[in-house]
Amino acid sequence: MTRDKVLTKELKKRWMIIHTFGLCADINPRVSVKAIEKAKEFLEADSGACLWDRTIIYLGYIGSLSKEYARQIFPVLEKALIKVPGQTKTILESFERMTVVEDDEINRKILEYALEYMNYSKSSVRSKASKIQRFLTENKR
Repeated sequence: MTRDKVLTKELKKRWMIIHTFGLCADINPRVSVKAIEKAKEFLEADSGACLWDRTIIYLGYIGSLSKEYARQIFPVLEKALIKVPGQTKTILESFERMTVVEDDEINRKILEYALEYMNYSKSSVRSKASKIQRFLTENKR
């Protein structure tokens, strides 16, 4: 087996593991949150689109668990908007998941991002931004 195949398998394992941690966040948050620091490392490193994507999704699941986790995760996702702009749609998806924790400050910031991306060049990003904007304005307290 070549070195490239080994590295590819390793990356695939990483994104599969981080994604599984995210999917299980509701079931076993105590275990799932243990990967937060590793997720931050993946975003900082040149990990590649697939690992970034799954890591961002994982963070969205964790951020949707509680206000405390949302406040911890939100700045990481904000930073990811700059670090990995190719993952904007996925970051917006994670923001959307986090709206359920009903943190007014975070939801206000999420709405600001949604409005900012309403005219983005990619239609998938515009669509996600529009969906977030509709949800947050229709469900204002």
